[in-house]
Amino acid sequence: MLVGPSGVGKSSLVVGLAQKIVANECQKALRGRRVLQTNVESLYALAAESNDPYSKERQIVRDLFREVREHKHILFYDNFHTLMIYPISRPLIMEEINGPAPCTIAACQTEHFYNFSQKDRPFMENFVRLDVDEPSTGAVLPILEARLRMLTNRDACEDDHKALKRLVELADRFISYAANPGRSIRVLESVIFARHMKTARQPLAKLRDVHEDWFKKEQESVVRPIEIDELHEAISSIVRLPVEALVAPESASWEWSSSSTRGFGPGRRYCQAVQAPHGDQVENKRRPAAA
Repeated sequence: MLVGPSGVGKSSLVVGLAQKIVANECQKALRGRRVLQTNVESLYALAAESNDPYSKERQIVRDLFREVREHKHILFYDNFHTLMIYPISRPLIMEEINGPAPCTIAACQTEHFYNFSQKDRPFMENFVRLDVDEPSTGAVLPILEARLRMLTNRDACEDDHKALKRLVELADRFISYAANPGRSIRVLESVIFARHMKTARQPLAKLRDVHEDWFKKEQESVVRPIEIDELHEAISSIVRLPVEALVAPESASWEWSSSSTRGFGPGRRYCQAVQAPHGDQVENKRRPAAA
């Protein structure tokens, strides 16, 4: 069982294992095997259309584990902690895992793992725990460079290296609901997708007239180096903070509270103390996050 915070790369490790198997760059015991991925939501969705969802889900689970055992596949169960909130699926999965041992890899978030292990210690003894720690900044940068290469079909330049370092710093400071490299990858993808959207917003008639020129401009806009301002805009839209709070947070007094707000993000409100020209505090203005 892979245990670690959200975004640390537990699922990516299993994807990398599957790619190694396909490329025949693995141990002899793993050659020819398949990696089958599932989770509670997928099993429930398949059974929900039946008149008897419980019986249908039981049959799906049995067929899945029978195929894994017969063909010696590797079953990857993502978000294993969701079994806690699906009382119907939990006994079905537990029954199969407690049976003849299939080759199963599970991914679970750290905080949920302890809740799971405390409620059912005998069941958790079927797994060997492997902690997946958050990588250091030096290890995150090559991952971001590889992701940038995948998104733009080019290698990172010197300006990109500086921007990616700034990206990791901003993500560490303002995004707390996920770990690296997941949170930094999310910001990087937001920057590239925003470039696509800016080009795609042109009127259709204009696109027909300058079809070839449009594609050329789009390619140039996507492959140009990452800019710091783009990172600020992307993180601002994710955490619902104004850009000035990211650029110069020391210029104002920012008070954080844990009360939840509407919209996507870490769910935080902030207060900015507006300073008078002579440095006297004249107003304490609360500005809630955008809905």
